[in-house]
Amino acid sequence: MTEADRNALAGEYVLGLLAPEDLAAAQRLRETDPDFAQAVRRWELRLLPIADEVPPLAPPERVWARIAAATAPAETPASQRRTAPRRFWTFGALGAALVAVLLLVWAPGTPPGREIATLQNADGGSFVVRETRQTLQITPQNVRLPAGKVAELWVILPHQAPRPAGLMTGGGKLVTPLPDAPDGLVLAVSLEPPGGSPTGQHTGPIIAKAFITKL
Repeated sequence: MTEADRNALAGEYVLGLLAPEDLAAAQRLRETDPDFAQAVRRWELRLLPIADEVPPLAPPERVWARIAAATAPAETPASQRRTAPRRFWTFGALGAALVAVLLLVWAPGTPPGREIATLQNADGGSFVVRETRQTLQITPQNVRLPAGKVAELWVILPHQAPRPAGLMTGGGKLVTPLPDAPDGLVLAVSLEPPGGSPTGQHTGPIIAKAFITKL
């Protein structure tokens, strides 16, 4: 396993994005591979501070009712319940605030302008992300910013501190260069004063974020 593969798997593990069989394999790997365990820890340290600042997004009751009706299982024997795969254990460990986190799958050769993700925020707005050759294009849609605030995009590469990638003001879109190695990249949007954060790190709340992995 290459370092990039290990880092991507660790990110998916922490975000709770693995299928049950992959999750079980990742849990075993965490127990037996010190490098993978360290990668998991790095992801936890990177994501937990941001997760604490993302407001929980509560779906309407009708959505919960529809989900419950569609997923209601038959009664499971207690012995099976004890051994059932816990697919969302790692996601739950990050807290409900991570409901705004999405997985962006980036594939080499993606058609220019293809929409690859939509980051929802707690107010019902969204940030549409498109890959346009060597750039990422982020367009706010129905995003209502508080008076005197702008939306600032942050790019977080593995093992690096967040860096500012531009401002979205007045509903305008932002185009930022696509990093040479996007695998394991995290995008985050924060509320900042006009002109952006004066410190080089986000000073306002995180309102949306996403994790990118490469196919």
